[in-house]
Amino acid sequence: MSLSRPFDFIKDLNDSKHLWKIAVRITQIWYVQIPSKLGHLEMILMDSKVIQNFILFVNLFEPLLLIKTFYFLLEGGQNTSVS
Repeated sequence: MSLSRPFDFIKDLNDSKHLWKIAVRITQIWYVQIPSKLGHLEMILMDSKVIQNFILFVNLFEPLLLIKTFYFLLEGGQNTSVS
């Protein structure tokens, strides 16, 4: 018997709760820099129902994310992190 919660789908995300469990693939990601403003990431996410949704990362989800570290796998298998 598993106690883990099932995954939610992108189309079901809303502000009705504070904790979501989603499994997504990032199909496209890019950095937007507007002069004299802070830059932000934008990405297109795809869940298992293959519904692509545009997520404006900085406005919608940045305050909700717990992990703000990116990991890069270098040649030779070394990991580096950038906060």
